[in-house]
Amino acid sequence: MDPVRPRLRPGGPDARDERGGSTAILAAIIAPMLLVLVGLVVDGGGQLAAVRQAEAVAAQAARAGADAVIGAAVAGAGAEQRARAAALEHLQRAGVEGTVTVADGVVTVTTSLQHDAVFLGLIGINQLTGTGEASARIVPG
Repeated sequence: MDPVRPRLRPGGPDARDERGGSTAILAAIIAPMLLVLVGLVVDGGGQLAAVRQAEAVAAQAARAGADAVIGAAVAGAGAEQRARAAALEHLQRAGVEGTVTVADGVVTVTTSLQHDAVFLGLIGINQLTGTGEASARIVPG
């Protein structure tokens, strides 16, 4: 009985599989694409969190501004200045940059937060911005 001999590839036992080269090229193309996709998911989630926080702080500051003049006369520069100062103080305590406007009995706060990119920095996107805006109406007390 003859022992079973393995079939040799054409070109001898040292011949390389032709598919190996194309697989390496495919992996070299897909790996960076997957890394960018992961970056979009992770850093996109971070940006969404920054937007939520910016909106929450803007709403809190607008309410703080409106609450600062409850019981006072709505009209007048004094009430608007107190509302603006209270909203800016809230932003400062929260450590968030923003702007405050008071017009026609409405306190409007716009905030902005930066999220440092983790993966997208590899393609040159180092920071993502989350912005928020909220308004609160000053009502006579």
